[in-house]
Amino acid sequence: MLGRLLPPTRARVPLDQVAALIAVARLVEPRRERGIFRWLPTTALPELLGIPRSRLHRNLLYRSLSVVQPHQRAIQDHRVQQGRDLFHFANDLLLYDLTSTYFEGRRAGNPQAQRGYSRDHRPDCKQLCIGLVVNRDGFPLGCDTLAGNTRDAQTLTPMIERLEARCGGQQRIVCFDRGMATEANLRHWRPTSFSNSCTRC
Repeated sequence: MLGRLLPPTRARVPLDQVAALIAVARLVEPRRERGIFRWLPTTALPELLGIPRSRLHRNLLYRSLSVVQPHQRAIQDHRVQQGRDLFHFANDLLLYDLTSTYFEGRRAGNPQAQRGYSRDHRPDCKQLCIGLVVNRDGFPLGCDTLAGNTRDAQTLTPMIERLEARCGGQQRIVCFDRGMATEANLRHWRPTSFSNSCTRC
């Protein structure tokens, strides 16, 4: 799929293969790109993916991520379809939550880096919010990177609307944190095909 999405480049290694290498590495031994590059010599992963070791360098891993990122929605749509086809996921029960990660420094070049409610107890630092929704089997159906000053309740309606488009408009239960269970959100979604359940975290 990535081979169709990614534009042609002059890289000596196809970037879709590098993206596959990063994905497998993070499933087997989760770590950042620097750590992946140090971990690779202990594995046969490059050979299994047909990537010559002599052509691998750390910047290639970073470059692959920057090229893949604009296609995030298409990749997520494809993953959901694969989950239905291969594992017959019903996606009738979904779990949704947000977390945050903070930066040390100004991060002036990243407009999403903002000060907001800090789950890390670092209100002095700019941060990003990350929203994740999984089904009852823990299979991820969507992940979004949001501005650090995003309020939890503001993310619920856009997330459900994307899920309707991605998973179909069947009736399902969505469990989410009490911070998203505002009267406005509950009043909006209760009459629809979604049955919303609020859980305390």
